Amino acid sequence: MTFPFPFISIGADAFDPPGSITYNTTGSRSFIVPNYETQLVIELWGGGGGGAGNRAAGNPGGASTFPGLSAGAGAGGSMNISGAGGAGGTASGGDINTNGGNGSSSNSGGPGGDSPNGGSGGSRGGGNGGIPGGGGGGALIYVTTYVRSGGGGAYVKKTYSRGDLTPGAPLTAVVGAGGSGGAGGGGSGARGEIRISWS
Repeated sequence: MTFPFPFISIGADAFDPPGSITYNTTGSRSFIVPNYETQLVIELWGGGGGGAGNRAAGNPGGASTFPGLSAGAGAGGSMNISGAGGAGGTASGGDINTNGGNGSSSNSGGPGGDSPNGGSGGSRGGGNGGIPGGGGGGALIYVTTYVRSGGGGAYVKKTYSRGDLTPGAPLTAVVGAGGSGGAGGGGSGARGEIRISWS
């Protein structure tokens, strides 16, 4: 039998339309890889650390992760008489890996560490970190004890070419939480974030 027109297979190479998704609530979820035609880009920010208050140290944030990628969290600010502010988070696995900014140290409540390409650190005197990933500012106390602010979350960016990821595969994406500020006026670190786009 002959056909009056060529046979065309449909569906086998039908790519998903370009799109994007942002995960901005903390916790774990499953991302289903789309059948992207050209590339898929993922950006991650870790959670910022909380700034110290005048009664307690700040708490660390949580890392944001994707298979093979990690945007580490900022450390919480301490109340030690000597030393640095909370360390910024450590980045790994991406084409671009930028560690978070360190928190500052001051007896007048220093600002928190910035998150690269993300949120700014909270202002001196206990300001909350900016979303995503900014570290919390230290409390304003004006005493001999130096109150330290929280570190900023790290930033990671990775570009996957067509064929690097399997369409339809479920991959776990985790958004890190921001660290709470220490009792007595410490600013809270901002939560992390994950942004994924494809074309």
